[in-house]
Amino acid sequence: MSSDELNGTPGFSEETLGEVQQKIAYNGHDYIFATTRKTWAQAAESCALLGYGLVTINNSAEDEWLKSNLSSTEIWWIGYNDRSVEGSWRWSTGTSFYANWSPGEPNNAAGNEDCAVKASSGTYVGLWNDEDCNKQFAYVCESIDSSVTVNYFNYSASNTASATQNTVNVAVTLQAGQTLTAGTCGISGASGSGDTYLRLYGPNGQQVAYNDDACGGVSSNFSYTVPTGGGGTYVINAGCYSSGSCSGRVGYTAITVLGRFARYCGKVNNRQSPGGIWAPDPDCSSGCNIGGISYCKKFWPGSTGIRQVSVSSKPNNVWANAGCAPVVDDWDGNDEFECIADSNSVTITYANVPVTYETSNGVLRFNSADDLYAVINQLEADYETYNTNYENQYPNLTAEQMDVVDEQNNFDEFVPYKNLERQLSGFTSKRSRIEVVERTWLANDMTGTDPDSLDITFDDAENTLFNSNYELKIGQTVYRMTEYGLTEVGGAQTQTAAAALSDSCPANPNSSEKPKTAQAVPPVAGHGTAAAELPRAQVVAFSDGCITNKKVDAPFGPIDGRTYKLKVAIHSILIRTSVKAKVVAYKQKSGGGRKRSRDQLAISIGGTLYAAGCTSPTAMGKANPASGFKKRRELKVRREDWGITYRTKSGELSGRFDTPSGFAVLTLR
Repeated sequence: MSSDELNGTPGFSEETLGEVQQKIAYNGHDYIFATTRKTWAQAAESCALLGYGLVTINNSAEDEWLKSNLSSTEIWWIGYNDRSVEGSWRWSTGTSFYANWSPGEPNNAAGNEDCAVKASSGTYVGLWNDEDCNKQFAYVCESIDSSVTVNYFNYSASNTASATQNTVNVAVTLQAGQTLTAGTCGISGASGSGDTYLRLYGPNGQQVAYNDDACGGVSSNFSYTVPTGGGGTYVINAGCYSSGSCSGRVGYTAITVLGRFARYCGKVNNRQSPGGIWAPDPDCSSGCNIGGISYCKKFWPGSTGIRQVSVSSKPNNVWANAGCAPVVDDWDGNDEFECIADSNSVTITYANVPVTYETSNGVLRFNSADDLYAVINQLEADYETYNTNYENQYPNLTAEQMDVVDEQNNFDEFVPYKNLERQLSGFTSKRSRIEVVERTWLANDMTGTDPDSLDITFDDAENTLFNSNYELKIGQTVYRMTEYGLTEVGGAQTQTAAAALSDSCPANPNSSEKPKTAQAVPPVAGHGTAAAELPRAQVVAFSDGCITNKKVDAPFGPIDGRTYKLKVAIHSILIRTSVKAKVVAYKQKSGGGRKRSRDQLAISIGGTLYAAGCTSPTAMGKANPASGFKKRRELKVRREDWGITYRTKSGELSGRFDTPSGFAVLTLR
């Protein structure tokens, strides 16, 4: 069947068009539709450079979906081919037993049609035909299934002297036998702009791998296998060639190679363990589709993934001794695969300390409480710097005007937290879960599940480090944050949590109590005498007594078109205790629902703190800013101390926020 019959387009031309790419997600995979006409091999290479493969079609539903998304002016290469053995059709990546040939196809016309195409129009629209692999057609790339976790970090750099100075560095913990692959190309989701340059340094500070140009361009990619007796913290340095500028998204994987096997027409007949010899393994009745993860698990049960690699040299007698007929001239086989296991942890460096994501249990691990506190403080500092620098770009705009600019810029105040989360690919933080709930709550006009009901700490930096179950790990102990404080998972409560329970109030507050009168807290310094207190909602009241690990929140308003949530909390994480107040401003959206909105805000917290046993009362007060206002959607103030598990008494710790039009106070009870 000819291309013109398949395409059905009069005057169809083989002339190469400018590339037009469209990326669409379907059933958990990403598909790229590329209209630059290439040979089958060129198309497969282009997909590989993106970390993809030519599409593997698994069933009629996927086939129909592809048909509905194909341009009717093109013929499209797919991954099916019999280039190795005539009549033995297989997929270039992936495994599938599905086929959908046009009537009478494949027919190997002229004796050289070894690659499959999919029609997008004409009599046989959606069906497949075999074509000459050297013809040039459009093609579809598909993301490749893999259980190997890909981690990412973004960077932008200049004047790095080929990645020897001014670089962005990320630490990764590796063990002997693991292979680290990193790149701005050749890994799904990785990208580079400009001439990127990557280097890898070992635990002793010596360079062990580097790459300038890879993937047929000026992006970078390298692989390094940790030798026997090696292991420790390695550092990826990301920079640019020479003194130029560049940026990129570096993808990296850390895997262990458990074994390797080769096949001919899908018939596996030799395998090799790392450091071992090639051994015959007859599997003569396997057909032409064996060679997936099931084979890996047959000999290496710990296998979690598989990847095709270059064919290596093997002794001739390995194939002959396997006994599979016919004996072939290609003694090395025509495919070779590695069976791999994903690394169970990924380590980055942040605030000059290691942060490890344990993929097996979904928690972040810190070597010590001091390391945890360093990361919390750095997150807070990065958040404040990021937001202040952004606001300083618009010094003369009102809060209302900045709201408009925020939408135009797609401004996200939580970028510093998200940057850390993105470096720990696969990690789901409590902060991100709360953000999702808040979006739904706001879309429903502040009805439904209140995000504050899920937030124990009222602290975005801390919530970034807890997983969605409010867990993290210090040393070898996993802790969970609860309404009573931090508890040890699978063991006794921590000393801090137990002490908090000894003199704290009941677990369930009296939610039926009537609204309280605002407490008398002095105006925030520099704000003068505030106007009338904002209309307020119910204040949750607690029983009398010395308390810690408590929180309260309440809505206020509306005033000047905005509603506010004021939040006050006192809680401990091991030897660190903090008291904090936070206010968030919201306003109505024109299309319905509400959104976070900038306003001129000031926030303060004040009252009396006590040591354990309700002794040694100390007055405290802190404000943000010290005078005037900040144009923020959210503003917080916090006091923290190390080595002190302080408490307060009912009615003696209050948070307050001010606006130019009024103020409100909320007291822990």
